[in-house]
This record gives sequence, C-alpha cells and structure tokens, in this order.
Amino acid sequence: MLNPAANATASGGIAGALTVIVAWLASLAHLAMPPDVQAALGILLTAGIGYALHRRSCAAPAAAESKPTVAEPSNSAIPANPAAAAA
Repeated sequence: MLNPAANATASGGIAGALTVIVAWLASLAHLAMPPDVQAALGILLTAGIGYALHRRSCAAPAAAESKPTVAEPSNSAIPANPAAAAA
C-alpha cells in the first residue's frame, strides 16, 4: 500500500508526463494548445490520478481485514524440538 506522500508524488509525475504527451499529440494533429489549457489538463490529470490512487490505497486495508483468519493447528504431542526431547 502506498502512503499519501507517495500517492501525491506518483500522481504528479504521471499527470505531468501525460500532459506533455497529450500536448505533443495535439501538435502532431496541427492543433495549437495554449499553455493555460496544458496547465489545466495537468491539474485535472493530477486530481484524477490522485483520487484513483487514494481510493485504491483506502480499499486495500478493508479487503485485508475481511479475510477470515485460520488458526494454526496445535498438536501438543509433538515436541517443538525433537532433538532436545530425545536427549
């Protein structure tokens, strides 16, 4: 599970890279994307990715808690250290 600081770092890095790629693809299609629009796209991507990572990290502990725990079988007739029991 990622901690909140790692989530923020990951979402910022992914969103920044995606924004640059989208701007480059737009330039290949001869579409001019103003810097303000690029910045807004980066903010939207950062918020969306951060939200998705946050939901994933919050859902993980709940899933782990819902697993039933199985107790280890205990057999007291078998010694823990057979070499010590033989001596």
